[in-house]
Amino acid sequence: MFPKFSFLLIFAVTLNLTHKSLCQDWETFQKKHLTDSLSVDCDNVMRRALFHCKARNTFIYSLAGQVKALCRGVPGTKDVLSHKVFTLIDCIKKEYCQYKTKISDNVICITCENELPVHFVNVGSCNNPV
Repeated sequence: MFPKFSFLLIFAVTLNLTHKSLCQDWETFQKKHLTDSLSVDCDNVMRRALFHCKARNTFIYSLAGQVKALCRGVPGTKDVLSHKVFTLIDCIKKEYCQYKTKISDNVICITCENELPVHFVNVGSCNNPV
């Protein structure tokens, strides 16, 4: 009985940590996805604790207010597709913590929660999240 309990406890803790890592708030969203420069140094940025050398991250080249405005008037939690095209900088992992940089222009899908952006969902549509 004890090994079964231990497994369940470890599973519950792991699930809880995973769930919390997916949660964001407006402050974290800004740190993870907004940039005021078109020249993002992906190799250095993605080494930061906030990213932990993850496989991919998309930065939105925009003022915070323009992205925040996408959630204006959106109650509760909802995915929203922008009508405005944004310049995006993708950091895509080639090998351990080394990245290629891809710049593109597209609409974005973000999750709004209580009228604030909290999660970057996808590029181009709200289907098939990144």
